[in-house]
Amino acid sequence: MANACDRLHDYERMMAVNYFGAVRMVLALLPHWRERRFGHVVNISSGGVQARSPRYSAYLPSKAALDAFADVVSTETLSDHITFTNIHMPLVATPMIVPSRRLNPVPPISAEHAAAMVVRALIEKPARIDTPLGTLAETGHYVAPKLSRRILHQLYLGYPDSPAARGLAPPEPVAAQGSSRRRPRRPVRAVSRMRAPRPLKRAVRLVPGLHW
Repeated sequence: MANACDRLHDYERMMAVNYFGAVRMVLALLPHWRERRFGHVVNISSGGVQARSPRYSAYLPSKAALDAFADVVSTETLSDHITFTNIHMPLVATPMIVPSRRLNPVPPISAEHAAAMVVRALIEKPARIDTPLGTLAETGHYVAPKLSRRILHQLYLGYPDSPAARGLAPPEPVAAQGSSRRRPRRPVRAVSRMRAPRPLKRAVRLVPGLHW
């Protein structure tokens, strides 16, 4: 955050894309959905909104705003059969997360797993889809807010800013002596640790307030 005090434009651009871009699309489609009395919106939010992850002060508020927009508009469009699903998506193993790999303490899920969450949102149309880790983090904020804040602060201290955030050029990879070829980077590995057993998921969905 200290290195972003003179970068308000980053916050404005993030809000323009993640919030106003989605809102513009929904407002354009609402009249057509009202006319045919059917519509469903799937918003890709972030599990970091639940966890309040440090070092994402530009990104997460834009997703939180989108959550709030969907929650409010869904109460206004219920009789028009227009519904919303907010997916609190965890990290997904794509090239986009490679530059921030040191800021990703949680292993990412696979792209296939993420796609399955979107398909479920389209078919079942729940109000939201969370993950066990997101639910745990959100519960911690309510049950032990001071402890939760201290844990997040330690996480913030343990994951320093990237060279780009400090205004430094990223270091160039050093080629091995006697070889002009660069060693290919390892692909981001997706793990299935985020998956809960299917019987547990079914049981959790019966509990009010949980949205796995």
